[in-house]
Amino acid sequence: PLAVPTILAGIRSATAQVIATATLAAVFGGPGLGRYLVEGYAQLNYPMMWAGVILVGAMFAAVEVLLAAAQRALTSPGLRLLAAPQGA
Repeated sequence: PLAVPTILAGIRSATAQVIATATLAAVFGGPGLGRYLVEGYAQLNYPMMWAGVILVGAMFAAVEVLLAAAQRALTSPGLRLLAAPQGA
């Protein structure tokens, strides 16, 4: 139980890195949301690029919120009390 917060923090960090680097697959012809960024840049289509940025950002935020909620739910209540800031 003591390792759960650290393990889940590592999973959150790894997931954030995967989402951020998955957009690079489009540079090499792969599918994904990065395609909007690469094609928008190639065509100088800035609304398309912004759409890609917003979609990737929204996906990242949604996954981060879900994993943070899972981390909080799976962490022992006693550990949450110890991690709470003390004093004012």
